[in-house]
Amino acid sequence: MSSAALSTLAARLGHSKEQLDYNTYSIMQAWTTALSPHQGLGFTSALALAHGYSQGFKDVSTTLKNISTILETAAELERPVEQARFFALSLWSISPAASMILHQLHTMTAVLDLYCAQYISELCTPAAPPPRRRFSDSSQLSAEEIHHLNLAHAPDHVRTLVTNNPDVTLLEVGDNTMVLALGDIDSAESITTLVAGVGSSDPQSWERQLTRLRHIHAGPNTASVLWLGYQAPSSLAHGAAAHAAKTAAPQLSEFQATLAHRSPAQRRVVVGYSYGSVVAGTAATQSPGLSTDAVVFVGSPGIPAHHAQDLGIPEVYAVTGTRDDIAWTSGWASGIHGISPASPFFGAQLWPSHSDHSSYFEDPDFQDRLKKVTTGDSS
Repeated sequence: MSSAALSTLAARLGHSKEQLDYNTYSIMQAWTTALSPHQGLGFTSALALAHGYSQGFKDVSTTLKNISTILETAAELERPVEQARFFALSLWSISPAASMILHQLHTMTAVLDLYCAQYISELCTPAAPPPRRRFSDSSQLSAEEIHHLNLAHAPDHVRTLVTNNPDVTLLEVGDNTMVLALGDIDSAESITTLVAGVGSSDPQSWERQLTRLRHIHAGPNTASVLWLGYQAPSSLAHGAAAHAAKTAAPQLSEFQATLAHRSPAQRRVVVGYSYGSVVAGTAATQSPGLSTDAVVFVGSPGIPAHHAQDLGIPEVYAVTGTRDDIAWTSGWASGIHGISPASPFFGAQLWPSHSDHSSYFEDPDFQDRLKKVTTGDSS
C-alpha cells in the first residue's frame, strides 16, 4: 500500500477509536447515573455487569489504537521508499541500473506490507478459551474416566463426532478446541501426537482431521492423538503470523509432559503438519521444551530453529513433497517462520515425497515411514 493510503487508514481507525471511547463513556455514565442512587444487591450487580461489558469495548479500543499505530509506522517507512522509487523512475531512460533498483524497492514495499499484515494478524487472532478441564488436571484418572467426564460437558458438535466415531477417547474439550485419541493411551507402548494446522479449529474440519489420524495410526499396542488444543489460524493469510504458534506452544508442551508423567516408559512422537509444525518447533525451542522421542515436520512453512540439534529431540524427521507449494514460504536459510526443516542443511532425516500439501496422509510410503517411527523401527 502507498504511504498516503496507509496514513488515511490509520487516521480512520484512530477516529473510530475515539468515537468508540466516547460512546462507551456516555453509556457507562448513563448506567452509573441511573443505578448509583439505588441500594441493593440487584442494582450493585447490574452496575458491575455493565462495567464488565464496557471492558470488552475498551479492549477493542486498544486494538484499534495499536493497529492505527502500526499503519502509521508503516506509512513513515514507506515514504522514503516511494521517494527513492520516483528518483529511480527519473533515471529509467539513462541508467541500466534503474530497473534493478526499482525491483529492489518493490521488494522492500512487499516485505513491509507482509510484516504489517503479520503484526495486525497477531493483534486480531484471539486465543482459544481454556478447555473445561485440562488433560493435566486429570492425571489421577484413567483415559476412560477422562473421556466420560469430558463427554458430559462437551458441546453438541463434539458429542456428534464421538457418536459417529465410538472408538475415540476424548482427552480434552473446549468451545473450539479438542484433543482425542485412538487406542488406549494408558497401555500403549508408543503414542503419536498429530498437531494440525491452518483451519483446524473449525469443527467442520474435525472429521477430516480424524481421518488423517486413522491413516497414520500404527495399530495394536499404540495410540494416536489428534491435538486440536489451540486456536489455529483461520486462513493462510493469518498463518503468516507466529502469534497462534507462540500461544499454543506451552499448551502442547504441557500435554506432552502430562503423557510422560502418566507413562514414563512410553515412546512419544510428535507430528507437526503445516502450521502445526510451527507450533511443534516453537514448543521445542522454548522452555521447558517438548517431551518427545521423535518429531516429524510435514509440509512445514518453517520453524524457529537453525538446526535440528537446537530442538533437543533425539530423532528429527522432515518431509516436504515436490508438489507442495508450501516450499515457497521457507528456504534453506530463512522463511516466514524460519528455516525449512526439510532443508538439507537443517540436519533432519529427510523423507522423499511427491505429495502436494493436502495428500501426505493418503500416501502409503508416508504412512509406512511414520508408523515405523511410532514403533521405533525407523532405523
